[in-house]
Amino acid sequence: MIKSAEEVAAIEEAQHHTETALAAALDVLRESVIRGDEVIWKGRPLTSEDLKKVVNVSLMENDCIAQHTIIACGDRGWTRTTRARAPSGPIKASSSTSSRAPRPPIISPT
Repeated sequence: MIKSAEEVAAIEEAQHHTETALAAALDVLRESVIRGDEVIWKGRPLTSEDLKKVVNVSLMENDCIAQHTIIACGDRGWTRTTRARAPSGPIKASSSTSSRAPRPPIISPT
């Protein structure tokens, strides 16, 4: 199927807004610090739900609707079925992560 010029423009705009939303989530991770095995943001443990909210709000601010956004951290972060089983507790820091910035979780706005 060949896309019209308008469809291509809409896809490009949506991609730009998605990249902006993911950049916002990465900014949160850069602002966070690691204390023990927790990632701390704004004085409290950062959760997958916090990152999901940052992504979804950024998309909404650009008139986009996020559906089924996945922010998956931890041992099960790699699985495609994480959305149904992901824990909503604090993001845990990996032992291989530096003390400044946590390794980013898998983030997939769909």
